[in-house]
Order: sequence, then structure tokens, then C-alpha cells
Amino acid sequence: GGNVVNIMMKNMLDLLLGGIFYFFIGYQLAFGNDGSWFAGGFSHGLVDPIFFVFQWSFAATASTIDSGACAERVDLYAYVLLSAVTTGVIYPIVCHWGWHPDGWLYEMGFVDFAGSSLVHSVGGVSALVC
Repeated sequence: GGNVVNIMMKNMLDLLLGGIFYFFIGYQLAFGNDGSWFAGGFSHGLVDPIFFVFQWSFAATASTIDSGACAERVDLYAYVLLSAVTTGVIYPIVCHWGWHPDGWLYEMGFVDFAGSSLVHSVGGVSALVC
């Protein structure tokens, strides 16, 4: 029972705190204009709230992959930090590479079907490191 509660709490924290970090930092890094091949800039406002929620779900998924891999192995505060950094910085930069027209993977013709490569590779590498 303790593992289930632990995972459920971490997943809720991923959604709540991850949403805040993704709103203020991550969305701009992923889809902001005036960026480069590496990351988006901060001049792009929240244009489409539906697109934001759709992309936020991918960012949250990348961070929730860690919750199962790190179950009861990592202190809660360390996990929250990992989740915030994954959702707010790491995943958005990788997302920019593959899904933004300025991203270097996108320019090379990279095609990602519904996040199967970007989301799961970020989550998997993060879980491996954890």
C-alpha cells in the first residue's frame, strides 16, 4: 500500500508543480520565438491554451516515468526537484529540438509520432539516472 500512495503523490506533484514550471519556463523554451536551434526564446506568449495543455501533458508524462523508477529510492524533495527540472527545462529543450521548426532535429527531418521518441527517451534517461 505504501508504494501506491508514494507513486500517486509523486504523480500529483508532477502535475501541479510541473504545470507551474512548464507554464512559466518550459513552454517558452519549447515553443518560444526568437530562439535558436537549441531552445526557444522568451518573447512568445501563451497563444493557444489548448495547445499548451496538450504539450503540458507530454511534459508531465516525461516526468511521471521517473516516479515508478525511483519509487522509495529517492527522497521526496529530491524527486520534486528532479520533476521540476525535467518538466521545466530538460524536456522542453528536447521538445524544441524535435517539434519546433527551428529545432535541429526538426530541420533534419526528424518525425516523432505522438511523443513516442522524445517523451519516452527523456523520461527513460531521467529514470536511468535516478
